[in-house]
Amino acid sequence: MPVGGEASLWAGDVPYAGPSAGLAPLRATDLGYNKATDQTWPLITHMSSKRGLGSASRPRRPLSKSMLLPMNAKSVREQSLSYHLALATCRIGHGNNYLFNELMRTVYIAWFLQQAGFGDEPVALYKLAEYSVETALTLANESGEWLLADEALPAFEKLLALHDSQLAVAPLHKVVDAEQQLSRYLCGTASSPIPEGD
Repeated sequence: MPVGGEASLWAGDVPYAGPSAGLAPLRATDLGYNKATDQTWPLITHMSSKRGLGSASRPRRPLSKSMLLPMNAKSVREQSLSYHLALATCRIGHGNNYLFNELMRTVYIAWFLQQAGFGDEPVALYKLAEYSVETALTLANESGEWLLADEALPAFEKLLALHDSQLAVAPLHKVVDAEQQLSRYLCGTASSPIPEGD
């Protein structure tokens, strides 16, 4: 039992100081004592990392080495080339629905990666890109011309450069998470994943 009126945990007659102290581990029959409440209880001798049986979520599998590292350089170059060519094509008026979708997909993935800590561009830059594509889509429906406004081009250039750097440093599992967030947004009813204002 505790000495000097202190509430402490005991294993036999020796206070338990942990395995680093060279003491024997506690047994399930050892008791803890709380002097304030005058209660004893069995000591917990080990902690389980598994959740209780009533838990609705499954345990998460450990991430593989490839998921913890950034994308390989070849994949980064291929993706980068894809969205930079989309911007170049839309810039000169030869865009189409697919290319505009490619640009917005890239902007949204960049946004989700920024939310995960990879970048800090202002929200207004993302909104400018988003609004310029909406305007271009309206123009395309009315006149058949697929063209980005000149004032939107610097915003896209900056966001695509940001996304290049994100793909070079973000672990692959963060990129996959961002793509899953984009899929959830596309299946939902929200008008935009990017909030208004800064």
